[in-house]
Amino acid sequence: MKVILGLGNPGKEYEHTRHNVGWWLIDHVAERWGFDGWKKDGQSKVAQGHLTGARETVRLVKPQTYMNLSGGVLVQYARRPFWAAANDLLVLVDDAAIPIGTWRLRAEGGAGGHTASSRSSSRSEPSSTRACASAWATPTVLPVVR
Repeated sequence: MKVILGLGNPGKEYEHTRHNVGWWLIDHVAERWGFDGWKKDGQSKVAQGHLTGARETVRLVKPQTYMNLSGGVLVQYARRPFWAAANDLLVLVDDAAIPIGTWRLRAEGGAGGHTASSRSSSRSEPSSTRACASAWATPTVLPVVR
């Protein structure tokens, strides 16, 4: 199983802040890939499906905890035999260090000052791929990767 973890913060006060870029992106991915609706799974909302030509299930995960506690939702995946964060996890997170409206993909590296990223990594494995996006706008203004 491949897991895409979109980081964000629950609550109306965070809905249109940069901290929810991971949720905006993962919502867009779910819509584009035609995945089923979001379902509650512990402290997360999940949607899953299969991509054409892929043999493994892809699960989209939106932790419903604050970002600095989001790593806990990965425990159930880290305990699976043959699942490794370095190969099976993509984390979508905001990054204030890159220009507004841009994104980057990092195969390795530190947490970039993001407590949630460092905790997500430390609870599963030392490294995972991270897609970082920068936005200081509402999701309707953010140019999403197509």
